[in-house]
Amino acid sequence: MDLVKLRSRARAMMMIGSVAILVGTGIMVHGEMDFGDGVLIAGIVLLIIGVSMLARTPPGDQDVV
Repeated sequence: MDLVKLRSRARAMMMIGSVAILVGTGIMVHGEMDFGDGVLIAGIVLLIIGVSMLARTPPGDQDVV
């Protein structure tokens, strides 16, 4: 897989995971615990996968275009 595409997907997964964490927390605050837990856990998993994917790419100054 192309490193630039991998980096882009990793950043997108991290963004979606971060938003899901916030949304899951908001859902839990307003009373729906089971669904909020699921969204929160899914967000954490997406964030961890995104971070590990981004860690596999070289730093930004070594991008091959």
